[in-house]
Amino acid sequence: MLHARLLAGLSIPLPVLAALAVSSHAQSAEWPGWRGPTASGVAAEGARPPLRWSEEENVKWKVELPGLGNSSPAVCGQRIYLTTAIDVRELEPGQVARAQPGPPQADGVHRFVVLALERSSGAKVWETVVREERPHEKGHVTGSHASASIHCNGERLVAFFGSRGLYVLDLGGKVLWSKDLGDMKTLVGFGEGSTPAVHEGTIVVQWDEEGPSFVAAFELETGAERWRRKRETDSSWGSPIVARVGAKPQVILTGSSTTLAYDLATGEPLWSCAGMSKNPVNTPVVADGLLFVMNSYEGNVIQAIRLAEAKGQVDAQHGLLWTHDRHASYVPTPVVHEGRLYFLRDSNGLLNCLDAASGKEHYLGARLTGAGTVHASPIAAAGRVYVTSREGTTVVVRAGDEFAELATNTLNDVFDATPAFVGAEIFLRGHSHLYCIADQ
Repeated sequence: MLHARLLAGLSIPLPVLAALAVSSHAQSAEWPGWRGPTASGVAAEGARPPLRWSEEENVKWKVELPGLGNSSPAVCGQRIYLTTAIDVRELEPGQVARAQPGPPQADGVHRFVVLALERSSGAKVWETVVREERPHEKGHVTGSHASASIHCNGERLVAFFGSRGLYVLDLGGKVLWSKDLGDMKTLVGFGEGSTPAVHEGTIVVQWDEEGPSFVAAFELETGAERWRRKRETDSSWGSPIVARVGAKPQVILTGSSTTLAYDLATGEPLWSCAGMSKNPVNTPVVADGLLFVMNSYEGNVIQAIRLAEAKGQVDAQHGLLWTHDRHASYVPTPVVHEGRLYFLRDSNGLLNCLDAASGKEHYLGARLTGAGTVHASPIAAAGRVYVTSREGTTVVVRAGDEFAELATNTLNDVFDATPAFVGAEIFLRGHSHLYCIADQ
């Protein structure tokens, strides 16, 4: 049971652009991959998501999904793309492999599937089975065999199933190339969950395990391996993130004990920062020149790093801006919005808010109504913060220094996937259904 990510804003000038490069069209009309157009968990400026919904109110459509997946949907043009893993026993007449949403299974053959749906209705456009085999590990009770989120760059889809392979497809569902990276051995068989970073023409895969860990970069068009670096870490579940520092993009990854940055073009190590606790799950977040990393497993750690100053061994004299040792997040990745860092306590429905530039506490441990356990990462949109719990409740909080709950919305499903916010719509992926939420 393991995951997370975060980011911040500074009011002082910095000679750094530390954000993913995206077009204005993609920002306003699409959700290309994990945590949105800038991989920050912040919806586009023009987003107009609804405030309230239920099974009877503001559900534009709801469709049943095959199999089980905790991966987030990508919205690209008029299509929604996602991944799932289907226990083939579900397909046999008279068999119900998953009568209720439950843990992934390793004792049966699974089909690993990429799906395309119509954005307007949720109707299936195509389904591609990229692999069919028996998983070598069962995975965590709350996990799935399709936990890495898909990415769409407008022409290609990047789908990662970990030990079941890396795949690039065209928008019609044809597999253009694939890569088998072997079988990952995770801590006590907890399973896999890291989502590759896709930046321009490069895919970066973080492969942290109990065996030989590594990070590798592949050419998007051909699958050619550009570089690979050995990593001195055991199992972790965070995803890599790409930040542009000056003119040079760098890949940033957390791992047990250390956060590391690599040159995107060459894989050359650029800097490292000690102090991370063991087996981190969440993902780094970058905003306005600051990097935020955190973990709550075997010790609460939050670090804010000024990327313009991060070189060699990062410490308080060389780039480490501030640290915090209370209430850190475990599974959900935090979000930074208008200079404030929002994150859950561990994986519970307790929201915290710090000043991103200083680490000053605005509030800690604000209880979210109806939210017991949270694995989905919070999303900031339209001056609000949306937090979706496993119990099916999404709590909407006003963005600001003081905690103010605006709405509590409940659906009849289990939610682990981070939602997608596009224009006036929210796409919520549950264990059983995909919902399109919009004011009706």
